[in-house]
Amino acid sequence: MKPLKIIPIFLAGLILATLIFSSRAQALETELGANLYYFDPEDDVFREFYGAGLSYGLDSRLWFENGFGLGSELLYFTQSRYYAGDDFQVQAYSWQGALNYSMKGNPWLRPYFGVGLSVNYVLEQNLSGKDTVANTTFGYLAGAGLEFKLKYVHPYVQIAYRDIPAEGEELDLTGWMTGAGIQIPIPFKKKTPAPDPGLEH
Repeated sequence: MKPLKIIPIFLAGLILATLIFSSRAQALETELGANLYYFDPEDDVFREFYGAGLSYGLDSRLWFENGFGLGSELLYFTQSRYYAGDDFQVQAYSWQGALNYSMKGNPWLRPYFGVGLSVNYVLEQNLSGKDTVANTTFGYLAGAGLEFKLKYVHPYVQIAYRDIPAEGEELDLTGWMTGAGIQIPIPFKKKTPAPDPGLEH
């Protein structure tokens, strides 16, 4: 059994912890941005035919005062291959959601790690003919990163492993994703409580 098969257990634990701690924590900030990853597939068939390549997309994060956070990202990956007189192309659209935890203490750096889920729609086409294969796969991911908290932007670097248990003729998108991104912080303004009329003189 792969070590990452126990990710659902940790995911369930983090969900429970987030629900408990977030109920007492106020949202500190939200971030919106974009990223660029280098996808290194683990599956031998996928690697031999299409190879590694770049994946890019949009992401957002919500951080709480207690260090927990929620992340969401949309990614797009495509590769082409000319083989035996035909042109092949694979396209993958992925949504990935993660529960993160950041180690506090430094006002300029935010180290974090987390686990999450991945939903992928994969389309493989023979551009020279009419053969098309499409499938939807689900998987798990675990990763860590470092965010640099500048005044107006928060660039970051991140590495993650995505495990997708593909079956049959499904394309296997299991592999490492290493890259960088940039976030724009959008802080929430805390409401100022109204003065108590009884305290006014």
